[in-house]
Amino acid sequence: MPPTLEKTLLKTTLLAAALAAPALVHAQAQVSNTLYGQFRLSASHVDTHTIDGATRVEDNASRIGLRGNVALDGVTAFYHFEAGATNDTGGTALTSRFYFAGLRGGFGAIAFGRHSPAYKMAGVQLDPNFDTAGAGVSGDFTAAAGSYGLSRLANGFANNAIAYTSPALGKVTLNAGAYLDDSDAGKHSYNAGIGYTDKALNLGFQYFDAGSVAAEWNPFTNIVDRRFYRAHGSYKFGAFSLGASLEREQSKTDAFADIDYLFLAGSYQASDALRLTASVGTVSEGAAEGTGLRFGAYRTVLPGAQVYAVASHVSRDAPGVGDTNVLSLGFIYNFSAEL
Repeated sequence: MPPTLEKTLLKTTLLAAALAAPALVHAQAQVSNTLYGQFRLSASHVDTHTIDGATRVEDNASRIGLRGNVALDGVTAFYHFEAGATNDTGGTALTSRFYFAGLRGGFGAIAFGRHSPAYKMAGVQLDPNFDTAGAGVSGDFTAAAGSYGLSRLANGFANNAIAYTSPALGKVTLNAGAYLDDSDAGKHSYNAGIGYTDKALNLGFQYFDAGSVAAEWNPFTNIVDRRFYRAHGSYKFGAFSLGASLEREQSKTDAFADIDYLFLAGSYQASDALRLTASVGTVSEGAAEGTGLRFGAYRTVLPGAQVYAVASHVSRDAPGVGDTNVLSLGFIYNFSAEL
């Protein structure tokens, strides 16, 4: 074979291999993308110290999202985007909820972006009536988010996140997160925790150090220079599920009294179609001080579609705030599609 022809064939072969390499890697990798959403709407009878027996029709944090990953050789790159998709009068069609991406594998998982910190999720996962209309964490009427008895960190999302979750170390997992204040003040926030899982039993402890959350935790711009501690646990047996959360909020500057939050919740799967829920919460200090109850009944009418009734009552001890009573009837529809 002439040398020039041999060189030409070699160059052609190398070029073809280089062009084919991305296709081969993509063929070997496992790729998944899912479009999903929730439509959530309720009509509520609301009676508070500022709302006298009004009827409120509210969006309950409807959302649409896209999540996916690509996995190869034991390492997965993932992303998760979710936007609020309000169906209420005067609402913006799409609003930012969270958007993060990262890597996971034998080393654990690391995520970057805007998300729900582990401290928040430890409370959300215990609340069987999360994102329904009723008495919220302040004791007043809210259309969505956490129930009374959880701290304000049950709501909102944290920006500028660098968050890590360890692989399972036997029955234990660890988590840590930093939420960077990109203002000149540089008062960053931090989250650290530990979880223990043994079949139906889950126990954990979470710590959140709030620096200047005006920069990192939306929408709460007044959670500054605080420390939050949470001990939590849940247990499932048969059709029953029970959970508890005990939180303490402390001021780094002693500018206000410590606040203790107690939240107890349970659910009972009465049948394949019917789930009953209950929770009780207490707040020890401040404008939200008092005791609250919430009861719910959720009925599946079609795959992905539920109707529900939720009643909540909060009796607050602070002067001039009064009781809150809410009865809500709502509809939830979940959908998803693989892309």
